[in-house]
Amino acid sequence: MSSYDFPEKLSDKPRNESTARQVARCLNTLLKSNPNLAQRYAKAKQTIRAFRKPAFYEIETKCNLKCEGCYYFEGGDTWKIDPNRENADWRLFFEQEAQRGVSMAYFVGAEPALSQDRLCTPSMGMN
Repeated sequence: MSSYDFPEKLSDKPRNESTARQVARCLNTLLKSNPNLAQRYAKAKQTIRAFRKPAFYEIETKCNLKCEGCYYFEGGDTWKIDPNRENADWRLFFEQEAQRGVSMAYFVGAEPALSQDRLCTPSMGMN
């Protein structure tokens, strides 16, 4: 058995044990038999948790390109962003999103990089 093989088969579980419990049991056995994996496993869990609650934000409706395959302008029905919305409003919005537990932000729609001030707003004044 290599150091990364599960020490037991999942099919060896008692009939009343859930798959999640069985995986956890196998994982604990694996980590106990290979202590060098514990730190790597902890880092992997931390990374996975960062993506646990994602959200998608359209912050721009302008784009300097018309890329083949881009769906954003398809049909001409795009959500309109108020170009006059103050950065303070964006900051408040993103603070509320952080309180909501959003752990990963995806900025989509047209070309978000054309609004550098809006992209930077979520990180301003936050820990």
